[in-house]
Amino acid sequence: MIIHTYRTKSGKDSIMDYINSLTIEEQVDGLAVLECMERAGELGRILGKKFI
Repeated sequence: MIIHTYRTKSGKDSIMDYINSLTIEEQVDGLAVLECMERAGELGRILGKKFI
């Protein structure tokens, strides 16, 4: 599956801008979630992970 992020008319990527505004630890989690969502069948791994 390909995850398409949202871009405004000016080309701003709102999702990546938000992720980049997070702490490093939160960025790692957010990008890991996107990566798992792109790989079919791995969404269960995300749902089973306990985020602290």
